[in-house]
Formats: sequence, C-alpha cells, structure tokens
Amino acid sequence: LGLAALVLAGALSTSAWTQDPPPVDGEVRRVAGSWELAISDADAQARINRGIDQAVDAMPPIVDMIAAGQLRGRTPISHRIEIALSRIRIMVRFDAATYDTAPGLPDTCPMVGNPGETVQVVQHVVDGDLQQVFTTPQGRRWNTFVLSEDGESLSFSVVVQSERLPAAMRFSLPYRRVSGP
Repeated sequence: LGLAALVLAGALSTSAWTQDPPPVDGEVRRVAGSWELAISDADAQARINRGIDQAVDAMPPIVDMIAAGQLRGRTPISHRIEIALSRIRIMVRFDAATYDTAPGLPDTCPMVGNPGETVQVVQHVVDGDLQQVFTTPQGRRWNTFVLSEDGESLSFSVVVQSERLPAAMRFSLPYRRVSGP
C-alpha cells in the first residue's frame, strides 16, 4: 500500500519552469469562453480509465489495482471548463479547481483531492495552444487545450509522467463551446 501511495503522489506531482510571458494574440484568445463536455460521463470515464490502465499495466499485481484506484479518484471529470486569457493573466476553471496565474510564471496551488498538499502550476501558450504544467517532487502533468479550426470545439489532452509509473498516463476529452468569442 505504501508503494501505491508513493506511485500516486509521484504521478500527480510536478516541478515548474519559467519563461517570458508570451503575447496572447487574437487566435489564441479564441480559446477563451465556457466549454462543456461533448461526450457522456461513461465515455469520458472510459477514456480516462484506458489512460490509467496503460500507465499501471507493467506494475505488480495488487499494486497496479491500488495505484489505478487512487489515480481514478484523483482524476475527476470536469463537465465544464471556463477559460479567460490576457497578456498578463491566464485563468482556467474546472469543476473542482481554478488556476489564475501570470503566463509562464509558477504559482503554488492546493492539489485537487488533497488540499493538504500543494502543486506548482505554470500556465502558458506553447505553439499556439494553451498549456498547464503541474509539478510536484514525484512527477509532472501537462494539460493541453487545442482549439478546432472552426473554434467550436476544444480538445483537452492530459499527460501524467512519474518515475514511479512504468508508462505515462494519457487521455483526451472533447468539449464544445457554450459561450465566448
């Protein structure tokens, strides 16, 4: 059980870097607005579960089940995502947490599902896509938001890496625009 807890802590942790705040041009600003999950909860959970199962597949029996259960508990489905962008602030609000930071500058926030722990967060624009990087001593999580060409759908992709996980946890969920530019 102790190993599974260490694996989970490592998978959900991150260490951040800094960069100069990038300009947030009109094209990137199109990601601003409110977005809702475009698939059923069951389909979203199945996508998350596939990512978790692949990440823990090479772990010993029992440990893989414990780690997978903890990862599932720490990876909630967000039914709605709200995004606001400017040159000096990036705000992303999920169902369970809000991150409001200066672009490219790290900030310490409570960890979702465990307010006694903190995570370092960096939000920035990378190659025209909005990205969040969450870092703890045990690992790193990248959330990437990619806007469709027509601006009406958003792909929310997650990658979690930790030296305690035999493989990265990866999944992607589709969202549709509710309001915004």
